[in-house]
Amino acid sequence: TLHPGEPVAVLWESRDREWVYLITALLRGWVKKEFVATYPDKKGLEEYKKQPKLVVIDRTVPFYEGVDGKEIGTWKMGTVLHASLQEEGDFYRIERPVRGEAGEVSFSPAYVRRKKVRKEFLPLTGKTILTQAFKLYGATYGWGGLKGGWDCSSFLRDIFLTMGVGLPRNSGPQSRLGKVQTKDLQSLLDGTPPAQTFVKLKGHVMLYLGKVNGRHYVIHAT
Repeated sequence: TLHPGEPVAVLWESRDREWVYLITALLRGWVKKEFVATYPDKKGLEEYKKQPKLVVIDRTVPFYEGVDGKEIGTWKMGTVLHASLQEEGDFYRIERPVRGEAGEVSFSPAYVRRKKVRKEFLPLTGKTILTQAFKLYGATYGWGGLKGGWDCSSFLRDIFLTMGVGLPRNSGPQSRLGKVQTKDLQSLLDGTPPAQTFVKLKGHVMLYLGKVNGRHYVIHAT
């Protein structure tokens, strides 16, 4: 699952010119060409990345045509845009990247509530991790982002993206980050710090929350 404004490199185009094969820092795959906008060279992308950050920190955040305008769409937690920002009351006016008529990167104005986003990443602390995780508690499940939802690995990825940490897209590579432990789960969790440990099952990954009244708790998308 890619977020709007996420930089990619396009390597190939399908024979029917309907799809492009692209890579990012963390994933690769085929994407409908209509959802990708391109710069003619690296200079444009580098200039884009120099713009101020806008980090989406709520589960979903709507953006609008104007302060009193209609809703244009929504961004999901973990979206990081680079855009010029201008404060207008409770809103930021931004120039969001969009696909132009010829497939080029263009920009279109939008308004977003300031309290729903930040101009820098959140601090990487256990408290922040837990706060962000519970914002996604009860969110719609969607394998690979279907129906705008989260699967187990995108659940973790989007939480940590709000703190500027890029996790692998899939559960297997996520579970192999850091120090891997395979001993008895109960004894392992007894000595494990909350909000810093991933618990892996077959084809699934979860975030360890801690122990309360003798019981261990996790949070995950399912």
